[in-house]
Amino acid sequence: MPGTLTVTFRGPFVFSVESDHIDVYAPKCEDHAARLSWTASEYSIKGLSQSGGQHTYAIRGAGINPGGTPGAITHLPVKPGMDGGILPGPVGTKPQKQHAHFHFSVPLPKIIYGMLPDSVEVVKTSSGPTGVTNNYATAVRLYYDWTVGSDVLMNVPFYQPSGSTNPPPTPINVTPPSGNGLPDFGDIELQYDGPDSGDASHNDAISCFEQIALVAGVPWWLNYYDPHNTGALIHSLTDCKAMPMILGA
Repeated sequence: MPGTLTVTFRGPFVFSVESDHIDVYAPKCEDHAARLSWTASEYSIKGLSQSGGQHTYAIRGAGINPGGTPGAITHLPVKPGMDGGILPGPVGTKPQKQHAHFHFSVPLPKIIYGMLPDSVEVVKTSSGPTGVTNNYATAVRLYYDWTVGSDVLMNVPFYQPSGSTNPPPTPINVTPPSGNGLPDFGDIELQYDGPDSGDASHNDAISCFEQIALVAGVPWWLNYYDPHNTGALIHSLTDCKAMPMILGA
């Protein structure tokens, strides 16, 4: 039965759109923890202090219909860089994998949807901030055509000494419940966040974005302060998430 599968990323990530898949890199954000959930259960995602770009978890499934080519992907609600969209990196920028904490590989989706926009200035030049803000997505959802109920599997990182013949671990079955009285829809979510959900001074977002910029290879930073007035531009109790960045979109 045809249906829809979504894979949602909540938290600071760098998305790199490749020819036949998307690489998703998690930066090294202090005191952050990651977990994958799929309604029926959840799985703790562990990273590495070094070589995190090679510490790969891969989502695969014969029933997942890839979206085709990168140019065929639909970006909603608006294209990257537009008001409320995902923050795009410079054209031609490649991820600096050595700065990643862990890495996910997922098929090319049919739709990339930027969610939960927040207002901030992304400072991109050495001349400093201007106080002019834009809205950027703080979470990303990928949509796939999917055969309802077909297995969705996650391969996990595997290491062994040279010459060892130990088999790799069995992939984790992360198939979300669907059909049989439920909607023809399944969702898998990767949450990557810190212990403080009320970051009123934006310290978590600022420091996490510095790590995002390292992975993306850009000298950008966030400005929540208006140099022409006093205080933060926005002072929310629920805005601890740094906005992700997309490369190659």
